[in-house]
Amino acid sequence: MSRFKLSERSLGKHATIMVEDDFYGSSVEIAQTGATLLTYSVKSPSGPISIIDGFQTEEELVNGSGYRSWVLAPFSNKLLNNAYTFDGQEYSISSESQIIHGFVHNKQFEIDNIAVEENCARISFSLSNLGIFTPEFYPFEIRLQVIYTFSGNKLKIEITGSNFGNTSAPLALGWHPYFKIANLPVESYIMTIPADRIVMTDATLFPYHKEMAYTHISNLPGSDFRKIMYIKKRMLGKRQLNVCYSHLQSSPDGRILSSLEQQDVNSAIYIRQNRGVVYCYTGDDLSIRPRQSVSIQSTEFITNAFNRADLLDKIRLEPGSKRSFEVEIEVK
Repeated sequence: MSRFKLSERSLGKHATIMVEDDFYGSSVEIAQTGATLLTYSVKSPSGPISIIDGFQTEEELVNGSGYRSWVLAPFSNKLLNNAYTFDGQEYSISSESQIIHGFVHNKQFEIDNIAVEENCARISFSLSNLGIFTPEFYPFEIRLQVIYTFSGNKLKIEITGSNFGNTSAPLALGWHPYFKIANLPVESYIMTIPADRIVMTDATLFPYHKEMAYTHISNLPGSDFRKIMYIKKRMLGKRQLNVCYSHLQSSPDGRILSSLEQQDVNSAIYIRQNRGVVYCYTGDDLSIRPRQSVSIQSTEFITNAFNRADLLDKIRLEPGSKRSFEVEIEVK
């Protein structure tokens, strides 16, 4: 008999899937809308508690406040003037507000497959063609697949874009979770981010051009959370962060390891990604539950990647090719 139990649930009118792991006493719930992770609950002395500060109501999910656990595709963060140029062609979308973090968050994903194995449960979601949603802005034939693999104290999300069209396409993937530890104040969190550089931006949070976009982390010691720093230096305290970290150093397993820890409860959340950059946001400006959790966003590229000549080759996905971006959470 499998230790995993699957059930269909809902958040208002939005269908969700819950997977429970009886062995660990943990569970995850994922909405088909946006393939959005709503909760990741683990056992605690006071009962199950979610380490993910996700959407709690249907209204939050629909409004997207804070972009909680959004899958970011086909681009992450913002594009200057809601426009970009790719292979000599200009693309834009008219909007009174800034389009941010792509456009799949409110799309109904199909469930491709649900597999329960001895040591994990796997759920695969997909959108067949991103090019049909806003063809004047993104006419490219990209299939998006999001796979969640759950095993007790670990959850992996794998986001894959496949180009089945006849032309090259720009693509930048990412994930936007908020983390919390036992509902304790974020001021007590100890953070580690293995970054050598910080991305420098203008007043509108767009990075500067070329190498001007990067400064060594030693130039901004208040944002330095490398492992070499003393623990007290890595405690968030009163700091208000909205920072992108780049030039990340890999662990021996080849992945990039960031973490949040809380010494009083001897608990830690480890976030591993296969490449890219890390955004850290302490949520001070959120309209709902401000500064109640910390967003450690894993993305392939920095803001406005579609408009950066230095990233043109990296965002390009050739016909017949696919590219995956992976993030894994481990709770201890």
